[in-house]
Amino acid sequence: YDEVTKAFAITGTGAMEDYNTYSDRPWDGSISENATSVTISEGVTRIGETAFHSFTQITAVTVPASVESIGYCAFTSCEAMQSITFAEGSRLTAFDQFVFQNCTALKQITLPAGVTSVDSTVFLDCYALTGIFVEEGSTTLKDIDGVLYTADGTTLLRYPFGKKDTAFT
Repeated sequence: YDEVTKAFAITGTGAMEDYNTYSDRPWDGSISENATSVTISEGVTRIGETAFHSFTQITAVTVPASVESIGYCAFTSCEAMQSITFAEGSRLTAFDQFVFQNCTALKQITLPAGVTSVDSTVFLDCYALTGIFVEEGSTTLKDIDGVLYTADGTTLLRYPFGKKDTAFT
């Protein structure tokens, strides 16, 4: 953690540990209360459960291509998070439950092409979310005007809470 820039970096390889509650993380306290950005290094394959839960000041997260899954409540209540960036060539395939719940400043997200499922709770209480987009090349998901569908466009999967269109068909 850099106290001047307030940037928090996770380094290493393999899966991050899962935490039963956010209070049992080794970086709880001043880091979770003050960090404004999180960068996860290439080589990390899974973001652990509740890893960044209630990091209330982070505005940006960068996820490397090596991450294949994001655990339960990993970014829940990151209320200032405005952007999450997935590296080009992302190997992410799955989001667990409640990953971005209560990320009330998140306005848009672009899911990597390899994502095959998005739990119904992933964007719960993301009231500013106006668009859920899918990277080109996905064989299981697609977006139409920021609304998430199955790849064939016949099944609506997620309609963003913050989308204010007056009509939808």
